[in-house]
Amino acid sequence: MKLIQKCIFLCIISSLILAQSAYPPPTSLVTIPTAGTLVRGSFAMDMRIQKNGGISSGLKVGITDRFQFGLSFGASNLIGDDSLKWYPHPEVNLKYQLIDETMTMPGIAIGLNSQGFGAYDDILERYETKAYGLYATASKNWTTPLGNMGLHAGVNQNFLEIKDHDEDQNLFMGIDFEFNPELSLLVEYNAALNENDNEAE
Repeated sequence: MKLIQKCIFLCIISSLILAQSAYPPPTSLVTIPTAGTLVRGSFAMDMRIQKNGGISSGLKVGITDRFQFGLSFGASNLIGDDSLKWYPHPEVNLKYQLIDETMTMPGIAIGLNSQGFGAYDDILERYETKAYGLYATASKNWTTPLGNMGLHAGVNQNFLEIKDHDEDQNLFMGIDFEFNPELSLLVEYNAALNENDNEAE
């Protein structure tokens, strides 16, 4: 009986530690980018409803199995009685996967995402929450008895929204549990180290 229990325990541990993902890894969590990219010829659309009636939407396309390209645009006060305020211009979303994920090593990708979140401030020339800008991210996925699990972490530098003179590098991380292709749990943390100052000099 003890031998059977040990075998079951070892199978569970090995599936948690060694097994690869059974599902395609996500290309992003709630907002943070992962090392996953869209496969060639595929596309993804997203729409984000924000406070004060704001909406932003984007389209991403897999150019190759490693490179994806996207554009996004939006507005504040699109929903409600206040005057509509469009974002000043479309934003870009580029990502290239440098290193494939293996059994022992995470996948690594670099990218550029200039789409921030919330209303756009014309004085500070930035979004309410800054875009990720240039970033590097790493992802590792495992198959567990409950489904796919992924860990993601990265660093980013926003070189566009710097009129507030807060040019610090930032850190982000997240985890996802994909119970099946239709049901996932996403958790992320953005350190917001480049959001300390809110005034232009």
